[in-house]
Amino acid sequence: MLSRIARENPDKELLILGFVITNSEAYKKLKEAWNKQSASKQNYLGRSAEETKRITSDMLGGEIVLVDPEDINANVLGRVKVKTPMGLAYSEKRKILYTGSDHGIHCVSHGKVVQTINNGLFNCVHALSKTRLGNLLVTSTGIDAILEIDLSKSNELVYSWLAVENGYAKSANGDVRSIDRNVNYQGMEFSTPEHTTHVNSAIELDEKYLLATFFHQGYLVKINRLSGEVEVVLSGLKQPHNIRKVSFGYMLSDTNGTGIVKMNDKLEVIDEIKGNFNWIQDVIELRNGNLVIADSNNDEILIVDSLGFSLDELNYGNKKRIGVLSTIKAMEAKYIFCS
Repeated sequence: MLSRIARENPDKELLILGFVITNSEAYKKLKEAWNKQSASKQNYLGRSAEETKRITSDMLGGEIVLVDPEDINANVLGRVKVKTPMGLAYSEKRKILYTGSDHGIHCVSHGKVVQTINNGLFNCVHALSKTRLGNLLVTSTGIDAILEIDLSKSNELVYSWLAVENGYAKSANGDVRSIDRNVNYQGMEFSTPEHTTHVNSAIELDEKYLLATFFHQGYLVKINRLSGEVEVVLSGLKQPHNIRKVSFGYMLSDTNGTGIVKMNDKLEVIDEIKGNFNWIQDVIELRNGNLVIADSNNDEILIVDSLGFSLDELNYGNKKRIGVLSTIKAMEAKYIFCS
């Protein structure tokens, strides 16, 4: 089916769903841990260190799934098992889909993982985005870091920003945190309350600045690449995720605030989409201006118009959890999903 679509309509826009959890038993245990944490009435979200050790990332599974956004309930066009995909970035030059997965970056091609990119500062990778220079911007959430790598030399950082070095050294549970750049953090497990910002997405604003979302503080921030200085652009958000560049400017998920914030190119809020959402993990824009919403706790993918009116929905059941969304042309998807 995918080969035929790629042949007949190579530029057709397809949708990639990254399911970060596919092990239903592990997901059930995670939900119990989250409910326990919520009932504790702490002023931060995230599993405790004990729960993180009990339910490890190795238990969670993961897969990426290809569907047609014009008919999201039709047959799946492709599927690849890949560990806990939380970030997605496609390289047209290399014909590789990069997935930010746990403590590394997996390279997916021809229906399988063909390589894993490593760096000692990769820890709980949450998001990936491409830079103007063709590098990869990596959000290493477990150590509160944003890293830029040249894909051909991943051990040599092009750029790095660490929260603990730039005014955010106190973790959500009140401890002072330190990160040693000479330590290999791959394989170490840090619970969300041990993070100082739980920075979970970052993109380039321009040559001088990055935009990033701080989960614990409820901020969208602008980071000066040269000085590392942080400027708060938006506050009052509730556990935000995934700042995105879109046709009208920028957009992010106000995840626990059950909304989507739309901004113009000056980072001024121009609209908010509200609804009966429950934990918006991600939202992306399609070429036709419609939006795709990962409504995570409702186990749904929603297609809405630019004003938020529902057009279609996919209920994928409560045995797996969505982590990230992305789009890809049919001709490019063939390189990723066809063996």
